[in-house]
Amino acid sequence: MKTLKPVFKKNISSKNIIHFSFNKKNHSTLTGKYFFNKNKIKISAPNKKQFTFNLPLMGTHNAHNFLGAFALLRFFDLTQEQIERGLKTFLPPEGRSQIIKLNRNIVILDYYNANPDSMKAALELLSNTTKKESFACLGDMLELGSKELIYHQNLSTWIKKFKINNIFLYGELMKALQQKLKQIKYKGMYEHFSSQEALTNKLLSSIKSDSVILIKGSHGMKMENIWHKIKKSLKNK
Repeated sequence: MKTLKPVFKKNISSKNIIHFSFNKKNHSTLTGKYFFNKNKIKISAPNKKQFTFNLPLMGTHNAHNFLGAFALLRFFDLTQEQIERGLKTFLPPEGRSQIIKLNRNIVILDYYNANPDSMKAALELLSNTTKKESFACLGDMLELGSKELIYHQNLSTWIKKFKINNIFLYGELMKALQQKLKQIKYKGMYEHFSSQEALTNKLLSSIKSDSVILIKGSHGMKMENIWHKIKKSLKNK
């Protein structure tokens, strides 16, 4: 705690609280706008000063996270140049919003962990990354408590909204999502697999050129195994 004491010496009052948002109607101190195709964020301040940054991670959710970090860094008077230097040193952890290009295919690796919010963000990222064939390989979201089946079923809302073409499901809890997709008569292809080997084989036989594949699930589901198995095959497609 001793190392934190200098940080809190700065006077904190209602006069220097920084509000931030992507919604201009919120009258934020800092307003962000994200440009997905360029993976850039533009931030506007009340004094009409603007800041633009290239982001190291794709996705609206990561842009939101950066806007919050930027607000904190500005509170402690870091300059744009200092923040840019920090961004250049950032290395994303394996399995967190990583985007890998293999020939004409793209793989989104987001298997480090999963919860309803991060699943929604990953599906949105998948949808924004392609206008062609999309594949979502989804493993169970673990440790969600008594409402775990409802949380899995509710993923159908985002799958439908983001128009994901192909849904490959793995894990006992994902059976609830399969049933929900059947109930709403989802028009895309969806299938549940009892093993990762079966899922991987079906995925490899289904992938076409210019496909985008999302691999997502809780860490305990070991969804990285699917990536390791398809990597060599995709290099040759």
